[in-house]
Amino acid sequence: MAKAARVLAALKRDGWTVTRIARDYGYTLAELRKLWEGLVTSVLRVALFFDEEAGNWHYRVPALHINGGGTPTRQDAERDALSAIAFALEGDPRDYDTDAETLTLDVNMAHSA
Repeated sequence: MAKAARVLAALKRDGWTVTRIARDYGYTLAELRKLWEGLVTSVLRVALFFDEEAGNWHYRVPALHINGGGTPTRQDAERDALSAIAFALEGDPRDYDTDAETLTLDVNMAHSA
């Protein structure tokens, strides 16, 4: 599975064509299609808005119940929103159930197309 993760990362990072990935990583096109179809993705909505009265930018991530802002620029609000999302998804080891079976998920944040 590590090889598959590298292939998908290369595709996202470099925009490689499927044919080149198949050749470079030794997959058939059918195997790559199956790998791509099995990829679980989700889109997380982040609302950025300017508060004219306060004169600064705020953000809201409804799915995670995150609200924040008060930054001077939109870019600062976007950066803070990404940090807040990462913090929320990180969790607190003190909250972990030590008796449960666990799995970890590799979550990458990038602008969607």
